[in-house]
Amino acid sequence: MKKAILLILTATTIFVSQSFGQIKIDRFCQVELGLRKHAIISVGLEDSLFLFKDSSIITRLKMVNKLTTSTDVLNYMSNLGWTIISIIPFGLNTLQEKLYFKKSFDKTELMNDN
Repeated sequence: MKKAILLILTATTIFVSQSFGQIKIDRFCQVELGLRKHAIISVGLEDSLFLFKDSSIITRLKMVNKLTTSTDVLNYMSNLGWTIISIIPFGLNTLQEKLYFKKSFDKTELMNDN
């Protein structure tokens, strides 16, 4: 009898804890640096994949476009909670590079939380 009660309590605890767990969704962005005098951020072409309930997220990301060095971009994005996942040199000029960033968001932070 005690084992049955313990099993039911354990199963209930696991079920309840999982139902309150937050679902995380990764979002990515790209920053190009190089021939231009400033960085250019891209969040993709499909706007619906990058819509947030908090509009200040996009406003803060657009501030990257005012930065001029990869160090500034890395520091700024790190302060916003983004993680660098890749740096790829491109073009004929080796000073050109694409930086890719990733950040996990709660599903509830997204406008389209499908």
